[in-house]
Amino acid sequence: MISGGSVNLNMSIETKRIIRSVVFAFLVLLFLLLASYLPSLFFIFSTVAIVLILIFFFFSQKSFAKPPFSNLSKIFLPILLTLSLSSFAYFETNGIFKIIILLFGFFSFYLFFSRFDFPLPEEVGNKVTYFWLDFLIFITAFLFYLEIYNFELAFRLPFFVVLLISVIFSFFLLHFNFWARGRVSKFSLIFSLLYALSVLEILLTLSFWQENPVSKSLIILTALYFFSGVLDHKLKGSLRGKKILEYLLVSFFILVLIVLLR
Repeated sequence: MISGGSVNLNMSIETKRIIRSVVFAFLVLLFLLLASYLPSLFFIFSTVAIVLILIFFFFSQKSFAKPPFSNLSKIFLPILLTLSLSSFAYFETNGIFKIIILLFGFFSFYLFFSRFDFPLPEEVGNKVTYFWLDFLIFITAFLFYLEIYNFELAFRLPFFVVLLISVIFSFFLLHFNFWARGRVSKFSLIFSLLYALSVLEILLTLSFWQENPVSKSLIILTALYFFSGVLDHKLKGSLRGKKILEYLLVSFFILVLIVLLR
């Protein structure tokens, strides 16, 4: 039987975690908004947002000893999301769309800060699906691919630089997805590499297609959907030819929609 005091204590801890997550998410969003509306201070406010994530990470450790490298891997996604959101807010001219995406960013940071206890043990990770993590991965990926195109156009980056950054990002993004689930294996590394090479091939192909960056980003996101879905079933031991066909058909349908609605 659980005592009332124990229940109240657990509720108090959970309430504090929710409040802390909301406060940090709000502060990060605030500085991203300031960065977008005060372009001359863009890099300063973006840096402050990243520092806030580092502060959250530091005070979320169970001890104040130097955290192991595996724990530092936790902040890869929120920092990448911060950079992508700040770049999006900087380039986007539609105020309403900018606010909508930044609100999605607030929700994303809240999800991340309130669910900081990962990676899961392997035996648990094989049974649990991180829907919230998938959401964060896809939001971050979409914004990153969108903004790398914007940076290429705005700063006239050499195309090989865009390719190099995108390939490195793609590899670590998919690898992070399965690291957080406690499912790192030779298959996850191979699939991450295959996904990165697929992104390279897609970028090379899309370079001949004069289309808006949003459509191009969604096409690359479709490849992420296919690889992450197939790898997830592979690591769970439930991958069958039928599953691969389902992912191929869904991916093809999404690509057709992107082309028709562009």
